[in-house]
Amino acid sequence: MLPLIADFSPSAVIFRRGESAITQAQFLGQARLLATRLPAGSHAINLCEDRYHFAIAFCAALLRGQTNLLPNNTTPGAIADLLKAFPASYVLSDRPSPVPDAPFRAVLADPSAPPTPDARIEIPPEQLAAIAFTSGTTGVPTPHFKTFGTLVAAAEMSRGMLMPHVAEAQIVATVPPQHMYGLEFTVFWPMVCGFSASAGKPFFPADLRDLLAATPKPRVLVTTPVHLRACFDAGLKFPEMQQVICATAPLPREWAKRAESLFGASVMEIYGCTEGGSLASRRTSETDIWTLHQGLMLFEEHVIAPHYPEPIALQDELTPVTGVSFRLTGRRGDLIKVGGKRASVAELTQKLLSIPGVLDGVVLMPEGAERPMALAVAPELGERQILAALANDIDPLFLPRPLRCVPKLPRDATGKLAQDRLLELLRA
Repeated sequence: MLPLIADFSPSAVIFRRGESAITQAQFLGQARLLATRLPAGSHAINLCEDRYHFAIAFCAALLRGQTNLLPNNTTPGAIADLLKAFPASYVLSDRPSPVPDAPFRAVLADPSAPPTPDARIEIPPEQLAAIAFTSGTTGVPTPHFKTFGTLVAAAEMSRGMLMPHVAEAQIVATVPPQHMYGLEFTVFWPMVCGFSASAGKPFFPADLRDLLAATPKPRVLVTTPVHLRACFDAGLKFPEMQQVICATAPLPREWAKRAESLFGASVMEIYGCTEGGSLASRRTSETDIWTLHQGLMLFEEHVIAPHYPEPIALQDELTPVTGVSFRLTGRRGDLIKVGGKRASVAELTQKLLSIPGVLDGVVLMPEGAERPMALAVAPELGERQILAALANDIDPLFLPRPLRCVPKLPRDATGKLAQDRLLELLRA
């Protein structure tokens, strides 16, 4: 058995909501009370946007022996599909249900819940805690099953690699808790490592600055390249961080250096996947070599660990440096061939993003396409101007056709782009 909260200390702060600090005893009390009020069922579709509400709902489901379903998006169609796939499921949310006629339980913090000073609340490590779904960046989202023991081990490993000597930290994040990255670093780090997390999920740079300023030191920012770029463009001064952690998309070295200057802290980039959680990290401003988290090992482009039921197959091409470190050479399927020549879709995207006036963009090569396609957000530029700028840097064979200018890209809360939504924009 594993404790729901490791090294339980009743008066220690585990979450912050506005000016309120929630202790571990209060957290457990509210989770236990909510557990008694949950509907019968085997799966809870946890849609809570407030990070604290998500955490108490997640733990309440665990205490009832139910599994949290963590969808990759919260559109009514996606939730309706989940309800069909898991007939004994219901929606848990701190907002109105996106599917009005679905079984539903509202989640709100209940201050009347008596604090729980009992440290002996435990969960079997083999209990299925969550089913997480991939983002759909390369096709249809697929489910991945997470036991409580696997989630605890992943949090312990990443903390041991990134912050081994930090006794306390206050986490502020721009990512949602439903994503594996957000779940590990903003829910399980507080539960396993003794840190506290802000319940908020700031979107605009000014909101992030204000929340960081209201958060006690030492502060840790958990974010994405998309959010970092927004902070660069905002021209604001941010409070000093203990550390910045970044994931969900490749982080260019120049962006890492700029972020370190902006936040006055090292930026650690995370390499991971929905299948395995966080796997490796690097200080991108200094090295291109990834180091696996302690306890993980590479074997023929698989990652193995005692807490994995089977080896995790990596979706990237890599070159081992040692048994626990590697360089990435590209994502499988990233290299495309046109007219006998090869190019990287990721590199083409970086070329597009480097054009002055292009605020956002992506290059893709759908299956069956004869040449790459692209979408760009560039209010002051036309499609011909963008193509002319690209022609200065890339082989004419790889100029995207079509290239469409759009008001914005359909990024999810972690900055990722689902291929089906991109294709809809290209067809429009």
